[in-house]
Amino acid sequence: EANEGGDPQSAPVETDVEGRQISYIESYKIANKHFHVVSNRLGELFVLNSTGALLHKELLPDPIVTMRPGLQQTVALVTAGGLRQLDLRRIHVPTVPVQCEDLPQDMKFYSGVFDAAKNSKGYFITETGDVVTIHVTSNKSQVKCILKTQRQLGMPTHFGSEAIRMGHIKNYLFVSIPEGTAIFNTTGPPRRPPRELLFEDKWSMAKYLGLDLAEDQAGSQGSSGQLGIFGAQNQFVAVSLGKKVLGIYESELPSKPPVSPMSHKMWSQPVMIAVMMVIGFYQFNRMKNGGNGGGGGMGMPPGFG
Repeated sequence: EANEGGDPQSAPVETDVEGRQISYIESYKIANKHFHVVSNRLGELFVLNSTGALLHKELLPDPIVTMRPGLQQTVALVTAGGLRQLDLRRIHVPTVPVQCEDLPQDMKFYSGVFDAAKNSKGYFITETGDVVTIHVTSNKSQVKCILKTQRQLGMPTHFGSEAIRMGHIKNYLFVSIPEGTAIFNTTGPPRRPPRELLFEDKWSMAKYLGLDLAEDQAGSQGSSGQLGIFGAQNQFVAVSLGKKVLGIYESELPSKPPVSPMSHKMWSQPVMIAVMMVIGFYQFNRMKNGGNGGGGGMGMPPGFG
């Protein structure tokens, strides 16, 4: 790009290009039509069809944090300043804000993700360091939401919105900051907030895997405070460690189960020992008496031996 005088622009162009980087994308299918909803760091919203044609463009008041996935016609967009709704059947109508029940209007979101098993349930980190749970539903005309839980995250959030990443697989919420990753349990009733199970710093994770994180980061300027790519889908979670990627997953491949210790425990129970003693005593008497009046011990006829 160039300015009015024809001279190339330097710093303004770099800032503009960085701001226009894609920050979020989600795909939807409504009435056999595919839509791709895209946003960038500047808060620009784009809606494209399956061929890539631009159907709608809008500058939002705040950049998008996440979107509710699913097959709904009215899409819930979660921006840093709150929720907005996008009607895919009236694609040229601008988005409108959504007032969530019990949610303070001045609450700002740093990051967010929807539940992998229940897409009506979303988890969000606020600029004040809280983790909140919001229930979101939508029909053909509107999006509704209500604040369910709110608690302190227990992790530093001064890094800013771009340094915090969230991912969710069934029953577990992952929150990643430049220093490490925390895992929360999300099971239980709707009013139960996520419960932290553990936090592991990136240095410890790298040490467990035999990686030299300091050596990996030495070649990248300022990388010691940056957060790598973090993703979660189905039963797979990926956390970057320097130049390497740590994968946490539950394999669905067939495998031989471990030998159960139940057989050893069963034979050592007092009841089984008593039964074996009774059987042994019965066999001893049977052999001693000749076995039902027939042959003698060990099947030998009487008079032999």
